[in-house]
Amino acid sequence: YDNPHFNQTIDKKTGYRTRAILCMPIKADDQVIGVLQLINKISGGGVFTSDDEDVMNIFLAIAGPLLAESNLYSQIQGRSKGKGVEGTAGERDGGSRTGSDSVSSKRVMPGFAEEGEEED
Repeated sequence: YDNPHFNQTIDKKTGYRTRAILCMPIKADDQVIGVLQLINKISGGGVFTSDDEDVMNIFLAIAGPLLAESNLYSQIQGRSKGKGVEGTAGERDGGSRTGSDSVSSKRVMPGFAEEGEEED
């Protein structure tokens, strides 16, 4: 909780206690497409190490390009390839989205509004 970059809001809302975080960008073609965050390492005294970073880098080097090419990622970004995923709007309406029903290009999970933004 001493790091000025850490936002305690979620811990306070949920009662969870964050002790350690390893957070790294998910990239595809040198473009950040997401973030992967590991919380509260169980072994090794609870501290993430450079070995943990190396393993996560290897995983992200594989996962990033796969995620970028996935149908679900395209739908989240509002670029449906016309292949609906079960239970999504793309399946219900044939993959086309128009008018006020269009997909927002910015998604924020509840409780994770960016600084200075209000949640819906």
